[in-house]
Amino acid sequence: MIKRAVLFLQFILFLSFSFSQQVSLSLDGNNLNYSSTDDIGGFQIFHTGCVDGASGGDATANGFTVSTSSSVVLAFSFTGSVIPAGEGTLVELSGNISQDCLTDFIFSNNSGGALTWEITEQSTDDGGDDGDGEASCPEGTEVCLTFDDGDL
Repeated sequence: MIKRAVLFLQFILFLSFSFSQQVSLSLDGNNLNYSSTDDIGGFQIFHTGCVDGASGGDATANGFTVSTSSSVVLAFSFTGSVIPAGEGTLVELSGNISQDCLTDFIFSNNSGGALTWEITEQSTDDGGDDGDGEASCPEGTEVCLTFDDGDL
């Protein structure tokens, strides 16, 4: 009986680690936003030539050197600093940015180990009125705020 319980627990732990992503990304205009469960020690963003430059965000705020080429954005720290686990804007990209032109990502932790990642689809919902006088808020939202001619 105990052996079955241990095997079941191992199976559940395996599934939870197998399907969890350590870095979740989303594109908001030219801001690449992130939510990470681990510290980020460096990253590479592969693109189709759409990125002209990259700067700012939490990468720059944490002392990362951010450089761009015709197909890659590379960011890391010469001093070993990290972007702490959390969420925010990872980096601000310039150019004709869309989710389709960002083709692949590599993230590492502070010791060079790979971090898993996912990118979520860009939302087309601006959170405003859909024309029926009602705010469109995600299902399950307890508080929904909308702007009406600049007023909250």
